Amino acid sequence: MSEYKTEKIFPEGITFFRKHEKAPAWVKGAISVNPVKFGQWMKANLDKVNSKGYLMLDLKQSKEGKLYLEVNTYAGKNEQPKNDESELGNALMDEDVRGVF
Repeated sequence: MSEYKTEKIFPEGITFFRKHEKAPAWVKGAISVNPVKFGQWMKANLDKVNSKGYLMLDLKQSKEGKLYLEVNTYAGKNEQPKNDESELGNALMDEDVRGVF
């Protein structure tokens, strides 16, 4: 059975912004990532990564109209959480990104 977990989870170090009023029509917004903050948050939340190795984020709008990112916790009937945290942790510490974190 598919299900959504009810806990709202907001990723740290990554933010969505509406497009600037002078931006061209094909620009819909901007995403800002602080690699250190996001990397630290990811390391502490490896259990949020799906079985395909992705962290899924939804772009949502609050009642006040503010756009924000939230971790998508939907688990389809065949979806199992990625449980090899050592593999994910090692990927985060790959030599290409090691200096950032």
